[in-house]
Amino acid sequence: MAYSASVKRSQDVLVCGLCEKDTKVKVKCMDCDLYLCQTCKDKGHAKFKNADLHDVVALKDIHSHEAKFKPVQCREHVKQYSCMYCLTCEQLVCPICISKTHHKHDMVEIETMCKKKLIEVQAFRHKVENQMEEVLEKLRLLQETKEEDEYLIKELQKIEESFETKETEKFIDGTSNLQRNMEKFNNSIIVFKKLQEGTPKATSFVKNIKLEKKGTYKTSIPFIGSITSDEEGKIWIVDGDQCIKQLEIKDGVNTVKSNKIKRDLGELRCLNKNKIYFTSSTQILCLIRKNNIKMLKDFTPIEVFTIHISRGNEIIVGMDLRETEITYNQPVIIRLDFDGRISQVYKNTGGQLLTTDLVRCCTTFKDGTICYLDSPNSYREAGYVVHIDNNGIIQWKYSGNTFINSEDQPFIPIEVLTTELNNLIISDRNVGCLHILTSGGTVLTILDMKSVGINDPEAMTMDIHKTLWITCPENDTVVLNAVTCSGC
Repeated sequence: MAYSASVKRSQDVLVCGLCEKDTKVKVKCMDCDLYLCQTCKDKGHAKFKNADLHDVVALKDIHSHEAKFKPVQCREHVKQYSCMYCLTCEQLVCPICISKTHHKHDMVEIETMCKKKLIEVQAFRHKVENQMEEVLEKLRLLQETKEEDEYLIKELQKIEESFETKETEKFIDGTSNLQRNMEKFNNSIIVFKKLQEGTPKATSFVKNIKLEKKGTYKTSIPFIGSITSDEEGKIWIVDGDQCIKQLEIKDGVNTVKSNKIKRDLGELRCLNKNKIYFTSSTQILCLIRKNNIKMLKDFTPIEVFTIHISRGNEIIVGMDLRETEITYNQPVIIRLDFDGRISQVYKNTGGQLLTTDLVRCCTTFKDGTICYLDSPNSYREAGYVVHIDNNGIIQWKYSGNTFINSEDQPFIPIEVLTTELNNLIISDRNVGCLHILTSGGTVLTILDMKSVGINDPEAMTMDIHKTLWITCPENDTVVLNAVTCSGC
């Protein structure tokens, strides 16, 4: 046993990768993948080609070291290395390029551009994967399209891998082919649409998902801006008269409580029947018993649009940047505790997290990560469902489904909530459908609400009995629809 331990210890000792003698290793060259002693670093490694450009890291810093993109030799000036990316010409440039040709062009750091392109690559890959799954699950046809999509995914994955390995030239060349690949993908969509036989009804690609309407309840309320439910299953709404109301729904709809709020009202969420949180301009407020209103947080000058109370007892806040002059690097999503203390802020760095300047709705998965709607407050511009991890990195984006969404009928998500099975239900106001997605962004089904007599679904909430309450306009009032959606 003593011999074995001795052998193991000797195997664990680092030896210089050049002289293979010195055990006093000081650094590692990340480009050569060699550990080096001080002498070999200064004398041997320094003679390597372009050694001055290699990423040499002290041993103590290796675990915290973030790899750098590898330098790329300028294609026009062979003795120079690219230092910036020209946005005007969409190419890497060296100092001579900049001084001679590109000095008045828009420039960005190479790493910044690569990170932005990576988001485009990932979003495009998810879009391709979603279509491929539709082909496999619903039609099991179009083998040629499937093979093209698989090829596209592999090519896009290669681009992502080149980003991870910091192969700058491969990454730049790969992203330059994005437009051509998108054209191929759009051609496959045209073929795919030819097989479309109308909008999917209240059935599913996943057969065990079923939609059933339990009841329709007419109200005398002309407008419902927001709807939520408390721990007893009671329904609360914000109406057009700036009142917060508790409703009792049995044979009809009756108002149990009505609280006139002397301020603009936005979205409403319940912690329990005695604490109702709501948004008003730049503030989040809490309505406590007997009309006592307490301000939880003021985000002046930025306005709040949406809130969500998570399973982990946090308040997730979605911001409205439409009146903000500069939206880049502004807060998009904020996590609060119930005392109004900020625990995390996700900023719109580089305009990546938010494209429409409005977080229209948000929810959380069981792991605490956030999903939100990057969706304009209109019925003409398309929106997105976005999932970010706890570090604010986009995991996937969903931009609707080619079966029902198009330029004429863009994807307009206005409400999103999480089910008991950790899936998403998203109301698409423009085409009157519910999109059911997994936490990974895969489409489970699309449900046509018109097939069960629900037109123009708007605000939604799910109560403790798993009943989905959906509002929709009818004539000059609002109708409340009680729906069960099993299997999702």
